[in-house]
Amino acid sequence: MRTHRVPSSLRRWEDEGGAPQAHRPSRSKRPPPPPDANTALYYFNVRTDVGVLKEDPDGLTLPDLKAALYEALALARRSLVAGDRKGKDRRDWQVEIMDRANQHLLTVKFWEATPVEAPHRLDEG
Repeated sequence: MRTHRVPSSLRRWEDEGGAPQAHRPSRSKRPPPPPDANTALYYFNVRTDVGVLKEDPDGLTLPDLKAALYEALALARRSLVAGDRKGKDRRDWQVEIMDRANQHLLTVKFWEATPVEAPHRLDEG
């Protein structure tokens, strides 16, 4: 019985699931961060109240899902403030946090991220 021998230069590709993809220049304006075993790439897609999906093309590298949640809350707050300045109510919008494989991880409703206003100081005098 004959066995098929794989040349050693190709064995790594078979072990890793196939040949590597061709390298293409990134469309992103900022260089990608160096890979780190303690971080993951998260995407923050925004869905409007009428169901329009605004996809995040670049994503953000963060240490964990908790950090991604805080980022989504901050994004929602900034968008709420921007909408208020334009006279638009965005409380029914939401941020959908996705992983690198485009799997849904978490949804943050904008109304959950109500902007916090600094209290006014009363001047004594």
